[in-house]
Amino acid sequence: MTDPRVTLDRPWPAHESRASASAVGFDRYPDAVFSPGRRFDVPSVDEDDLRLDADTAWARRHVDGWSPWPELDEEWPVSHDLGAAGPVAMGWAAPEALLPDSPALDASAAETATPQPTAPEFPALDASAAETATPEPTAPDSPDAHLTALQAVAVERRRATAEEYRLIALILDDAVARPQPWVGQDPTLDLAWDDTRGRSVAAVRRDRLDMAERAAVAEIAVRLRVSEQTVRVRASQARTLQERSPVSWQTFVDGRTSERHAVETARLASSLPHDDPASWTAFDVGAADRASRLTPARFSVAARALRERVHAESLEERHRRAGRDRGVWLTAELDGMA
Repeated sequence: MTDPRVTLDRPWPAHESRASASAVGFDRYPDAVFSPGRRFDVPSVDEDDLRLDADTAWARRHVDGWSPWPELDEEWPVSHDLGAAGPVAMGWAAPEALLPDSPALDASAAETATPQPTAPEFPALDASAAETATPEPTAPDSPDAHLTALQAVAVERRRATAEEYRLIALILDDAVARPQPWVGQDPTLDLAWDDTRGRSVAAVRRDRLDMAERAAVAEIAVRLRVSEQTVRVRASQARTLQERSPVSWQTFVDGRTSERHAVETARLASSLPHDDPASWTAFDVGAADRASRLTPARFSVAARALRERVHAESLEERHRRAGRDRGVWLTAELDGMA
């Protein structure tokens, strides 16, 4: 590659170029042997070919140190800098900076020498200013602003749903741990108490816990206007996620995954062996990654395939157990159908 500053100022050779038709074979290939009577049919040479030949000859002479054509041995008043990146090539050299092969300037010449342009100085960017710099505000009625608001609402809705699941499970667990607010004082603590149904103290206390949980479920169902079965299912799903899939539960709490992702994760995680925490962890990590990238429908297929891979039991054993647990459910439809 040649320096464009050199090719514009270099004088043309006064002799015929090596690319002329009369000497095309012997000058271009000095080591080749041709018959004296051989003729070469070559196209006419235009100005672009002459310029290319001159540039190639100059580059070979000053870069490789080899000059195959004696007619190009004259000195040309050009710089040997081939345009390499650096202060000299960019025109940023100080006045006293010289080319490596140029003689040093004396004091009188240095005074009359034309000063070279110096490197431009740019003001340093303040780090605090860069941190506090804010992008241009978006118009409140623009589509981007509406989409951003929609995304924020969806995230908050997911967080609220996760908090609803957490509170349902918390209330039911607290009702079992402290049944007094739901069913009153424990009658078995009274020494004079006698059960009219003839139950033991352990049986009475067990019934108290069951009644406290049922009371809490009924209260939640009334306040949320949902069925009691829905309350129990949500509490069970929240416990399963917290125990077996903490990573997936955290993504649900943060609003990064939807309720359908969480419900499907809990359903599949609950089918894993109860005594195999390693399968829980493997399924949890894989399910959380897929839930953050896939829609609920595609996630359901991918999560089922993941569950099959991490399950410790064989497919035959699981098939026999599923056969024992099979059943029939009817769902009412319109127009007398089910």
